[in-house]
Order: sequence, then structure tokens, then C-alpha cells
Amino acid sequence: MPLSWAFIFFGICIRIWQYINCRSLWIDEAMLARNIIGRNFYELLNPLDFNQGAPVLFLWLTKYVTTFFGTGELALRLFPLIISVIGIIFFYFIAKRFLEAPFIAIALFIFSFSPRLIYYAQEFKQYASDVTITLIILYLFLGYLEKNNNVKLVFLIFLGSISTFLSYPSIFIISSVSFTFIFLKYKKQINISFIKIIIIITIWFLSFCINYFVFLRQLSENSYLTSFWNKGFLPIPTSIDDIETWINTLQDFLKFCGFTIKLQIVPLLMSGIAVVYGFRKKSASILILAMVFFFALCAAILYKYPFERRLALYIIPLFILLYVKGAEVFLKKRNFFISFAICLLLSLPTFKSISKITKNIEIEEIKPILEHLDSKIKQKDQIYVYYGAEHALMYYRENEIKKNESWHIGNSSRNNREKYIREIDSMKKFERVWFLFSHIFKDEEKFFLSHINGKILEQRLDRGAHLYLFEFEK
Repeated sequence: MPLSWAFIFFGICIRIWQYINCRSLWIDEAMLARNIIGRNFYELLNPLDFNQGAPVLFLWLTKYVTTFFGTGELALRLFPLIISVIGIIFFYFIAKRFLEAPFIAIALFIFSFSPRLIYYAQEFKQYASDVTITLIILYLFLGYLEKNNNVKLVFLIFLGSISTFLSYPSIFIISSVSFTFIFLKYKKQINISFIKIIIIITIWFLSFCINYFVFLRQLSENSYLTSFWNKGFLPIPTSIDDIETWINTLQDFLKFCGFTIKLQIVPLLMSGIAVVYGFRKKSASILILAMVFFFALCAAILYKYPFERRLALYIIPLFILLYVKGAEVFLKKRNFFISFAICLLLSLPTFKSISKITKNIEIEEIKPILEHLDSKIKQKDQIYVYYGAEHALMYYRENEIKKNESWHIGNSSRNNREKYIREIDSMKKFERVWFLFSHIFKDEEKFFLSHINGKILEQRLDRGAHLYLFEFEK
């Protein structure tokens, strides 16, 4: 499979390239980084500041890395990169069990060059580990089914028992494996006793309960997070409006996977074919994929875990396997042109993204802004910091800001902009003031600039971060 290994190689290379690009931390990463930097291992067991949430093992592993390599961007993002590279390898091994030779390469191409998966491979958040933990558990389970491999069963039991401490949505693949174990035993398709199955499921259940009551429950009770992810929760579809919500959620997920509205019917149709084929053939591999979707949607209905964008990143590789398997089934005995057209449509979003993923990723580039400020600032200059830039700024300059009274951190007042005007007016007593913006909410930057009423001396505009120097008359 030289083509498959070529996709694996270049997929890893792109992830490493984006990693060493070392873009600035944006607000979400900066808030989590401040928790890592400001706490010891024991303190990371407590609820995180700034409405952040991450599995405790992810926090501890990152903290451990920082004790050796410091707290720079590369150290913080090292674990997501490594776990993402591991994910590519395990996806390949799983694809070999699911698909025939030509379709393995197609699935690997889509997975290896997925813009979403590449992005989260160099993001200091836990989402890359969500993907890889799901894939490893799936691989171990399928390996056990294939050869009744007790070594893989032991690893599966162990990883399943710690997985939710490293990846919150791993509970869905664990639940799917548990269901599939019981189903296959009921159908007498697996050589393992019910007692062993019950013991395995009990171990996983107790582990999850410990994690839930110690860590997860406090997150589920966080009103800010519940409100922030509200769109990811689903109603029971009992009305037209409810059905519309489901359709919008599905379309948003497909868009997140890269499919435009016009193309979305193709992966949906292929996935449906794969599910029907799997149930007809009594395929355990298809069953387990379908059950992950089922449990994930149930959690969204119960308002326990949102089904939305990056929180559903772990489902993308499973979705790829499903619709590529559907294409494989559908295209058997079809002519070349139909086969080529279907494969092209499924791969089209990835082809379109090739030029995008080879460019440096930039989100909120505050580092070059600060470098520019350092080179231009004068002794009596003051700096006003828009509230959205606070966390990234504090990550990069916290010690300096605490010691220097020339820094002025703004406050969020989205519902009462008069407070912004008062903050602006308070800066007009100084001759020269730098205004630094990042993570800007809607048109607030324009609002600030329209009310400053000073003489603009210079500006620096980087992706997601802007700097302006104003002079005020005494």
C-alpha cells in the first residue's frame, strides 16, 4: 500500500509543519494555558478558571511536558501533535479492517489532509486526543474480535477504564463497545462469557462514575458553558421546529467536515448504504460505528454533551469510514465513470483544502503585534487593551503588565456600550495611547475607533489582532 503510506507520511509532515509554524495562542488556548502555568498538579484537579474544562489526564500530561520544555507554545501543543500523529497510524490499521485496497487510500487521503484534523493537531486543546482515543479503542476492539486476542482485550479494558480521564467523548465509543459485546454474545458470534463481559462493563462504568462525580458534573452544571454550547443540544423531534433543528445540526456537522450544502447528500447517502449493508451482513464494525452516533445524539438530547463542531471532532474519522465503506459497497460492479465520480465527490472537499492546509495557520496573531509595540513604544506611552485580548496578552506579558502601570485592561460591556465610552475618555488624559484589539466581538472595534476622536499616528493589522496609536491634544 505505497499510496496509503505516502498519504500518512505527508499528513504527518503537514501537521509537524503547522506545529513548528508556532502561531500565537488565541483566547481559548491562552485561557487553558494560564491554568496550566498558574497551578500545580494537585490544583489542576479543581475546577479550572475562565470557564475552561479539560480532562484531568490531558492537563497532567501537558503540565508534565512543561516541567521539561517550559511553557511556550510548542511545549503546550506537543501532546496534541503527538496524539494526532498516533491517530493517523491507528486510522490506517482500522481502515485495513474496514475497506478494500483502493478505498483504504481514499479514506486515508481524506483523513490525513482533513483541515479540521490538521488544525486541532496543533491546537492546545484536548480535541485531537478525543479523535485518537476513539480510534485506539476501536482498533483494540476490532483486533480482539478478529483473532480473539486476549492481549488486546487487556489493553482495551485498561484504556477503557482511563479513557474518560483523557477524553470526555470516549464514553461514547466505550458504550458502543459494551453494547456490541452484549449483542454479539447474544447472537453467539463471540467467544467470551457473559460474566467476563459484565465484569468489563462494570469496570468501565465505575471508572466513568468516578470521573463524572469528581470532575464532569461540575462542568455540566456550569451555566456559562451550557449556554455557550446550547446550539449543540438537541430536542426530542416531536415538532416541525424540532426537526428543523436536527436538520440544521446535521448540515452544520457536514459543513464542519468540509461538505457544502450541494455535496452533503453524497456522504449521507453513502453512509446510509454502509449502515444497511452492515446490518444485513451482521457486521460488528459497522454496528459499533452506528452506535457511537446513536449514543452521541442521545447525550445531546439529554443535554449532557453537545453535538457540535469541535466537540464532535472525534466522530469525523468514524464518519469517513462509514461513507467510504458505503461507496465501496455501492460501486461494486459499477462502471468506471460512476465509481470515479462518486469517489471524486467524496474527496472533493479535501482536494479543495490542499492549498489551504499548506499555508501557515493564523487565528489571533498577537505576537507580532507585541513585537511591533516593543519596537515603537515611547517612555510615556500608555496601552489600552480591549478585553478580548486580555488572556492572550496575560499569557505573553503577565509579569510585565503587573509591574507596569502603563497597561490598562478594558472590561466587557456588550450590553452597555456607554461604559466603553467612559473607558475611552479616561485614556484621553494621556498624550499618546496604543489601542490593542484581539478576539473582537462583532463591531466593537469599529465602535471604539469611531469614539476615540484622536489623531491616528500609525496602525498594525495582523490576522485577528490589531494595534493603533492615537495622539490626543492636551
